[in-house]
Amino acid sequence: QQQQQQQSRPVGHVRQLSNSASLFNLSMYSPRSRAYTLHCGPPPSTPEKPKQGPVFRNSILLQRNNDYSLPSATIVDLTSPASQQRIWRQERYEQARSDAQSSLCTPITSSIRFDERISFEIEGHMTSCVCLHPFEPLLIAANDTNIISVWNYVTGEQLRQFSNGNSKGTKITSFRLANVHDHPLLITGSSDGSVRIWKNFDCLPPNQLTLRSTWRAVPMTRNEQHKFPFVFEWQQHHGHLIGAGKSSHMYVWDCETEMCIRDIPTESGVTSIASESSSKALVAVGCVDGKIRLYDVRSPPQSQCRVAEFSEHNSRIVQVDVQQGGDGIMSSACSEGIVKLWDFRSKASTVSIQAHRPHLTAMAIHHYAPFFVSGSTNQTIKVISHEGKILSLIRHHDGFLGRRIAPVNCISFHAFDETFAAGFTDSIVSVYSADTKKKTLL
Repeated sequence: QQQQQQQSRPVGHVRQLSNSASLFNLSMYSPRSRAYTLHCGPPPSTPEKPKQGPVFRNSILLQRNNDYSLPSATIVDLTSPASQQRIWRQERYEQARSDAQSSLCTPITSSIRFDERISFEIEGHMTSCVCLHPFEPLLIAANDTNIISVWNYVTGEQLRQFSNGNSKGTKITSFRLANVHDHPLLITGSSDGSVRIWKNFDCLPPNQLTLRSTWRAVPMTRNEQHKFPFVFEWQQHHGHLIGAGKSSHMYVWDCETEMCIRDIPTESGVTSIASESSSKALVAVGCVDGKIRLYDVRSPPQSQCRVAEFSEHNSRIVQVDVQQGGDGIMSSACSEGIVKLWDFRSKASTVSIQAHRPHLTAMAIHHYAPFFVSGSTNQTIKVISHEGKILSLIRHHDGFLGRRIAPVNCISFHAFDETFAAGFTDSIVSVYSADTKKKTLL
């Protein structure tokens, strides 16, 4: 009778419990247990896996080991137009990176004149973030609230303007582009520690702008939002987002599952994050106390992740960046106006340059060419070589009776070209390009 009752018991009820058990790790209803066999029959050959996050699994293409991570249920036809376009975009990315490595890594012997190609005025009081598209002539800029604008800096046409959807009293503090080798996604970070991912930001209507995902990456209180910006780094190879802020912790997120997979103590508030491209595991962190700490995210959770510490700066770190091509030089800039270049194999800096006196506010290093650009509150932008020579000095906007530029708030280099964008405190964004005719190479 007991066997008849057990056989007549609804199977679906027990299967629902077994699925819940797989989520909460209850071994009683595992596919190999006696209770599972008794109620549900023999175990399946491949137990069903719990469902992952619904957003990234089917919407984002992550580049891993030079391949695409596609959904397992998708049948890829390499002869289809969509596959051919994807292969062409991947080859375009590899060719651009190869050309930049071969043509821009040559030492520079004379000055380079950077001309202002175009200027835009955004809504708001000042520009908080700027970013340049690696393949299309597009400029993405955010104001001091939550408005994002996209322009074509060749034609001067504004493609889009939309709200990031921030909560009241917060602003956008950082930008990153994901999937630049295919269909790019715009990742925005706000001062409250939230992350938003936008699709079709670079397309004209009727292509609908889509918010693909959003979550709180770093806990930030309202008092901390005005003193310490939320910063993050995107690792395309792993599909990881590394975020930090005022709290002395750095959080590593897996964007496929939208789960925090690592919590790394940083011993101080973080102002800038950059990752090294060759090993794809070393993360450089600039801190409020003036130190730069290097972490290896491959280390086990119980071990010490910090592998090096650089402590030559005496003030707050403004920016840390790592060259993606060449020897992987790391650059750092502090608020006193000192820029240093580092070699990961040595604890001492190889070059130390007094770029501004003082109050440096923004700095960016070109990932392939041997120079960097910096800006300060004294209304000056300098392009400086790795040897410390000033290649270009910008103080005024171009044009007849060009007015003086405002204090610089943010700077971003193009991924491959000798072009950079600068955002100022007077709601003006300018794009500058090098005059190649006046450049002399060895």
